[in-house]
Amino acid sequence: MKNRRITETEYLGYWLRPFLIEYLIVTRNLSRNTQMSYRDTFRMLVSYVSTLISIAIDNLKISDITTDVITKFLDYLEIERKVSVSSRNNRLAAIKAFAKFLAWKSPEHIDWCHHVTLIPSKKTEKRMITYMDKSEIEALADAPLKTCKYQGIRSRDHVIILFMYNTGARVSEVIGVKVKDVAMPSKRGMPMVTLHGKGRKERICPLWEDFWDLLKQFIDNKLPDDYLFLNRYNQPMSRFCIYEMIKKYSQDVILNHPSLANKRPSPHVIRHTTATHLLNSGADIDMVRNWMGHSSIDTTNIYAEISMERKLEVLKKCEQSVSDTPSRKWSEDKELITFLDSL
Repeated sequence: MKNRRITETEYLGYWLRPFLIEYLIVTRNLSRNTQMSYRDTFRMLVSYVSTLISIAIDNLKISDITTDVITKFLDYLEIERKVSVSSRNNRLAAIKAFAKFLAWKSPEHIDWCHHVTLIPSKKTEKRMITYMDKSEIEALADAPLKTCKYQGIRSRDHVIILFMYNTGARVSEVIGVKVKDVAMPSKRGMPMVTLHGKGRKERICPLWEDFWDLLKQFIDNKLPDDYLFLNRYNQPMSRFCIYEMIKKYSQDVILNHPSLANKRPSPHVIRHTTATHLLNSGADIDMVRNWMGHSSIDTTNIYAEISMERKLEVLKKCEQSVSDTPSRKWSEDKELITFLDSL
């Protein structure tokens, strides 16, 4: 029996290009960050599978990417590369997205796609979200003014931390803000900033009036399409730069605020802090959802659960109502004794 001729549609590479270049960008219109995440997933996957089964990457076929191989790849990420369970699940989600795309474009692969979509995600532990209290976030924002030697960097870092606390912006939103996104309405108007969030969604956040004077120095003498926050080389700041900046200043203030050691401040912890403080100040939860740019109210509800100050206030009220009630032994209740005797 003659060997069956392998068609090009059986090769993984034949489908990866239209998936990454056309489907994700044109059809789905996914954000740049999501595109890069999916690309990195398959970069690691093809490298792993090629080594595992000793086949050149160019010769990998769809049939080589079995469910068993995918599971081993996910275990490799978690055990060898030390990624979190949520990151493992994100990689699996990218592979499942490819499977759905392949089922749509190539019906002969539907059975393969069906088995891939049945691979279960790994259950993650629900972590308690951390947030900083007012004194801690104030100390963190003031840290650049006290510890940084360079005037320009000192002012920039101070304003960035305040900006994140004011808006609750994600780190990607902070580094993506341009001069044209910031507006100061005339005559007693409140300054505002347009943030470009996940899934190309935009939202407008008000800024503190006093904050405008600090922010104005980063707007003057810049063109509308210039980025608001730049590094020392006058280039847009990176995520890594923001993360390292927060890490550095948190270490500077940890001596006077030892509780920060367990909170591990980061851009996202500042975002949690903003949402929690808004709720503690009496803001409506739907308003907080809009402020934070959450697509679902369920995401915002997690902040209601961690508002410990609210819980303590309610607990104190309950404690007071209980203490106000006079206590007496059941045996002293004559009506109860009479009722029991009648039974």
